[in-house]
Amino acid sequence: MQRLAKTSRLSLGRLSLGRLFQQQPIEDIPELRSILAVQNLVAKIPENPIPRCLNKNDAYCQWIKTYCSINYLTMLDKETFGAFVKEAGVYLQTQEDEAFQDCGNIGPMEEEELISPKADAFVEAVKIKLARHMCIRTAASFELLDKDKDGKIHVDEYEIHINHDVPQGLFHLYDADGDDVVNEAESKLILDSMIQTQKVVMTEIFATHVHNLPKKREKCFAKSMVEEDFKSKIPEKVRCVFHFANKLDKERKTYDWELFEDSKKVEFPELHNMLAVYAKGFYDERFIFYERKQERQSTRYKGLLLATAIGLGDYIAAVI
Repeated sequence: MQRLAKTSRLSLGRLSLGRLFQQQPIEDIPELRSILAVQNLVAKIPENPIPRCLNKNDAYCQWIKTYCSINYLTMLDKETFGAFVKEAGVYLQTQEDEAFQDCGNIGPMEEEELISPKADAFVEAVKIKLARHMCIRTAASFELLDKDKDGKIHVDEYEIHINHDVPQGLFHLYDADGDDVVNEAESKLILDSMIQTQKVVMTEIFATHVHNLPKKREKCFAKSMVEEDFKSKIPEKVRCVFHFANKLDKERKTYDWELFEDSKKVEFPELHNMLAVYAKGFYDERFIFYERKQERQSTRYKGLLLATAIGLGDYIAAVI
């Protein structure tokens, strides 16, 4: 019986020691699974980037018509444009809040959950958030929309800009003289605006709409975006879109929408999917964090075990 009890104690000791060194697989950590779920969901957006509420004759367009009808607006000067865009932003914020309430925060998701109603609702909410930030950028763009420089723009100009997909809307916006041709500086503005908008959107998503993230999530995500820009050579790709594109003139200083699109597909294919690119960058940064953390823990455990073994050896030597 004594021998059996001794054997049981040794087995229990080995089991406890095994548990001490056994660590959770990094990819199974809830934080990383939550980030991965977001990455997989936002990767769906480029397939159909315009939210349902912005579809022609849908809720947002009806709201614009009602607002303009009540306020007798067709042509907007800078002041009335500012008030109009502010109200439009409030409307979109309400739509966005309701959309995120419907889907709730995102946590770890199994593969089959990525096509669930909750997943679809989250993707739609992110699309509305993107549209709202486009609206915010438009608020400071009266002079750009006023192509003929008469101090007024038609309401239709705003609708055309918002209802286009993001790059085409920005191409229309930054085409300063409205001739459907842009130069290198305008091309950079279009691309930088797309990138910055997606950065802001992802920052807000990880700040408020995802479970299991650390308290310093915004700081961690900001750091990961800087690293991702460097790793993916984002600034270089922005320059390459214009530099390697076919041009309309002999001096190679301008191109149109079709040439812009052709070059963008070759030189910067992930531009439409930067939400997922930055989400993956965040995942990679947090994976490395946990990898190093587990390495430090393993080193401490081994040091503790070594110290215990030495102490036990000294004790046995002293007793003998």
